[in-house]
Order: sequence, then structure tokens, then C-alpha cells
Amino acid sequence: MFSWFQKKPPAPTVQDQVWLTEGARLDALVRIARTSPFPVLFLAFFEDTVETLVARFAAEGLPIAVGASGEYSGTTPRVILADQLRVLPGRLPEVLVVCVAEYHPLPTQNRQLLEALEQRTDARPTFHVALDEPMMLRFGGAKIAELMVRMGLSVDEAIEHPMVSKALGNARDKVATKVRNPRPARSMAAWFAENLGPE
Repeated sequence: MFSWFQKKPPAPTVQDQVWLTEGARLDALVRIARTSPFPVLFLAFFEDTVETLVARFAAEGLPIAVGASGEYSGTTPRVILADQLRVLPGRLPEVLVVCVAEYHPLPTQNRQLLEALEQRTDARPTFHVALDEPMMLRFGGAKIAELMVRMGLSVDEAIEHPMVSKALGNARDKVATKVRNPRPARSMAAWFAENLGPE
């Protein structure tokens, strides 16, 4: 049968957790690193995010493996850049918690990460978003945060809802229509400054 009559494979299942602040997101990732009975893989798209995570884990006295070199063994959490996932040596643990510390502003980058994960693990990744990160501030994150606080959301609670995930996806689609030849950057803020200029 012709390939265009075949059903598309289902998109990888992901979960979004949206936090009021960057501080709340970091606190949540620390809790996961500290309490998970299973190995945890932390992924980030920007070098500055990796450095922030590593510094925070070190300040909390948490053992951490950094980068893609060395076998993935034991329950020590590992922090790597998303594009290093394909070169991570050895097999990933059969039971694994995957935390993505941020979305990339471009949908294609997130899809590539999900495809690479599918090849290495059956674990369902959770993406962590902060309403005060550069991406969200460009798309009304501050107003959403104010609304959530008025509705009684605590700073240590995450928003999880399909409508929120859809809105996040729509925001990334809007960015993709404006950026044709993306330039890399060390941080999300620098990425937006390089590729879209000031708000």
C-alpha cells in the first residue's frame, strides 16, 4: 500500500508542568533529584540552563553526573544538553525518570529530542516550564501567573492541563513562523535576542 495511505505514528506522549516562577521550577527539579527512587535524566536545550541546574544541585549537596561521557549507572541523576542525548553511551536504565528543564522555542528542536528519547527509552518525559522564562513572558506569562495566584495556586504547585499544553505549542508555532534561519545561543533569553530582537 502507498505510504500516504498509512496512518501517522502517534506523537510521543509528554507531560507539561508549568510553574509560576523559575525558582519554583528549580525547586521542583531538586525535589525530583532528591526523592526519585529511580535514575533521573535532566535535559536542557541551553548551556546556561545546564549550568544553573548543576550549580543548584551542588548547592543542595546532591551528587550529579554532568554531560554525556561515562556509563549511566546507579541512581545518580545526570544533566545533559538535549543534543548530547544521541551520543550518551551504553543503554539507558530500563526504569528512568526524564525531566526536560525547558522547551526549545522552535517545535522542530523539541520533536528531535522526543524522537531521540523514543529510541533510547520507554520513559515518558515531563517538560517543566516557568511562567517568568523569556518564552512565556513574550506570550503573556506574567498575566497568566497573576491569574493563577488570584485563583489560589501556590508557588510550589504546577499547572497541568491539556489546554495549557496546547497554548504552549501554539506559542512555539508562532515563534517558528518568525524565525527562518535560527542562530544558536547559550540561553533562552539570548536566543530570543539573537533571533527575534527585543520585545
